[in-house]
Amino acid sequence: MKKIAISLAVLLSWARPSGAAFQEPLVGPESAALGNASIPGAKDSTAILSNPARLAAVERADFYFMHGQMYAGMEGVGTIGQGFVSSAFPTRWGTLGLGLATFRAQGLLNERTVLVSAAKRFGRLELGVTGKHLHHGYEVGGDPLAANDPVFANGTSKGAFSLDAGAALRVSDALTIGAAVRNLNAPDVGLAVEDRVQREFQTGAAYDFGDKVGLRLTGDLHVRENRTGAEPPVTPSIGLEKRFSEGAKFRFGASSSELTAGFGLQLGSIGLDYAFVLRRRLVEGSLGTHTLGLRVRFGGHSKETVK
Repeated sequence: MKKIAISLAVLLSWARPSGAAFQEPLVGPESAALGNASIPGAKDSTAILSNPARLAAVERADFYFMHGQMYAGMEGVGTIGQGFVSSAFPTRWGTLGLGLATFRAQGLLNERTVLVSAAKRFGRLELGVTGKHLHHGYEVGGDPLAANDPVFANGTSKGAFSLDAGAALRVSDALTIGAAVRNLNAPDVGLAVEDRVQREFQTGAAYDFGDKVGLRLTGDLHVRENRTGAEPPVTPSIGLEKRFSEGAKFRFGASSSELTAGFGLQLGSIGLDYAFVLRRRLVEGSLGTHTLGLRVRFGGHSKETVK
């Protein structure tokens, strides 16, 4: 019982400041390692999570698999994990994307998000939209207290549909800017009382210094609707990626709430990404959050390289 209580405190007080559903952001390891400063960034199917417009930059079909262990090493906290699988398919009409993301606090709650995206490029402008089905449920088991709780009088789970939209603009070969809004319709996923998923707005820029330097600098501003006053309304973040000719990339990032690092490796059609995230308010007794992703690309090489 103590273990469950501590896990709940972590979820509602630190990781999920509003206490509402679907507050843990969905990001890939590349984005996580860059401090989540990634709106103009990812050019694979993980873009479906942050900015669907960037799917239009995908040159080859891919599948991506990710698993993350959150707050490792914290005493009294059970297994809290995230995972997703995504895919992108470029066509002559644009790029289609599919995804399935999960979040689970063992013995407490689970969340599932199904995503379907479409994106298209118009010259240097990319536009994209994502439809999502959000579903969450509480693992109350045979707990007699939960059985008598009016919150669960009509069941322990609920789902709703949500909508994301995004845009990206290649200002030059080096500079890309972008913006996205997530949970545009703020769907209600409350069991007994209203529990609306907060809208999120994110905008940012990425500057590539070229192959000779091998550096990419990213910066974002993230705004999440705030109904409790517990978090600052705007979260700035910055990320830096260093590329090497052998296909290795090292990434570092920071925001007002996190310190991050990671790497990426590319060997032919196979890619590996790793990210480490340390939350400033969860330093003591925590080994951080660790995410590992595997990318598999299919098809021939494109003649054009999109920044």
